[in-house]
Parts: sequence; structure tokens; C-alpha cells
Amino acid sequence: MIAQQLQKIDKFALGIIQNSPFTNVYGTARSILALGTCLTLIVNPVEHLFFASSLARMGNTSGLFTISLFTVLANHLELARMLAIMSLLLVISGYRPRLTGILHWYITFSFYADCSDIDGGDHLANVLSFLLIPICLTDNRTWHWQPTNSVVVRELPNLIAWIVGLVLRIQVCMIYFQAGIGKIPVEEWANGTAFYYWFTHHYHGADTWLKNLLLPILQTSWGVVSITWGTIIFEIFLFLAIVMPKNDKRRHYLLISGLIFHISIILVHGLVSFFFSMAAALILYLRPLDKPFNFKISLRT
Repeated sequence: MIAQQLQKIDKFALGIIQNSPFTNVYGTARSILALGTCLTLIVNPVEHLFFASSLARMGNTSGLFTISLFTVLANHLELARMLAIMSLLLVISGYRPRLTGILHWYITFSFYADCSDIDGGDHLANVLSFLLIPICLTDNRTWHWQPTNSVVVRELPNLIAWIVGLVLRIQVCMIYFQAGIGKIPVEEWANGTAFYYWFTHHYHGADTWLKNLLLPILQTSWGVVSITWGTIIFEIFLFLAIVMPKNDKRRHYLLISGLIFHISIILVHGLVSFFFSMAAALILYLRPLDKPFNFKISLRT
């Protein structure tokens, strides 16, 4: 009986590692993740991003924080910003993921460690870029947009990438678990009024044009309760996607819905960089790694 069970497990594992996870799925997620950090560095003046770095952080760091790019170059922050932007552009291009995987994490970590005003998206970008390193190191392609060689099966790299992919999915799953379940004990979310307060908040709330558009709905009990509780229900659905079969079509619909959901967060709260981190997370979570997107990018190897 035990031997039969082990044979089934062995057959199942072999079936998995025969399929290569090195497709444009994880490549697309990498590029989107790097794009969010890159745009933040491009559109914001360096003194707005790191105004505390050159003073408070110099000589006041420990552990990994001492190797941060913006700590090492604390007296040359504009140079550090340009180096970070160029590095992230290289990551976005998809060139040599084996070489740029660690570089991507280092730049993202440096931004997370030293930026004076970060949000959850920056934290998530740091975590995801770190977890992607083993996949990058086992990816021997010139560009992460290229299709995998279907003739040669690289069992050990495939196994490593599939295991890391599962860890990534669990990480994103727990984000939505916390986002959905964690709201329930909060009185304003439980009674269905929380969205009204966040929507009309003087700093984090929506712009005037959007307030004028939606306030008539939010000032009705059915409107504000539907949106507030609908947010919780949707996040719980995303959490439950972890148990959906690999080829379940609902994954595709949840991916599209999740992207629209986070676009709406941009409109209400203006969290642009947060969108890029969550978009990358949703792709890694809901799109099977061995099911490449249909778009093609012509590249010379």
C-alpha cells in the first residue's frame, strides 16, 4: 500500500517537472514589478524620496541596511537614483534573468530600506523580488520573454521553480486572507460604512470629480454597504483561489477582476505603485506559470 502511494506521488511529481515554468508569465510579472519601482524613481525628485537618508541614515544603519544603494551613496543620491533606474530598465527589458534577478531585489530592497515614504506596494515588491531570485537563477534564457526549449527537459531547475512558484502563491494568498478576514472584526467594515469614510477622507480619499460622481450612491445605505461588504467578499474569493484547479477558467476571470479592482484603488486613493506590485502578485498567483500569455516579442538571441 505504501509503495503504491509513493509511486503515485512520484508519478505526480514527474508530471509536474516535465512542464517548464520558464515562460513569459513570470517574466511579465517581473517586468511589471520592476516598472512600479522604476516609475516611482523617475517621476519623484530625489529630495522627496530620500530626504532623510543623507542625514539620519548615515552612520546609523545596521545589518542589511548598510549595503543599501542609497546608504552607500548617501552623499550622491541623484547618482544612486540614476543607477537604480537604469538597473530596473534592464530588468523590465527581460534580459538575462539569471544575472538581473539578484540586481532587481537589491534595487527594490534599497528603495524599501531608505525611501522616506513607502507603502504596502513597496514592501510587497521587496518580498516578491526576493522570492523570485531562485527562479531567475535557474532560468538559462537570454530573455524572459522567450519560449522554453520544449525538447530539453531541465528537471531540477523546473522542480526548484515550481516549488518557489507555490511559495509565491501562498504568499499572495495570505495577503488576500489578511485583507479580507482582517477587516471583519473592524466595526466600520462589519457595519458596512468603512468605504464611505475612506472615500471621503481628506488626504487618502478620492478626488472631487469622483466624489461628486459616487457620493449620491454612497449616501444611501444599500450603496455604501454593497461596496464595503463587496470588497470583503471579493478579497475572500481571491484568497480561496489557492484551491482552484490549475486550468479552472475562474482563475482568468479573477485575474481580470483583480486588476480592475486595483485600478479602482488608484482612482480612489491614488496608490499607483501599489497597483504594479499587486498586478505582478495576481499574475504569479492566478496565471499558471506554464501557460504563457499569447503576446509575442521578437528578440534576437
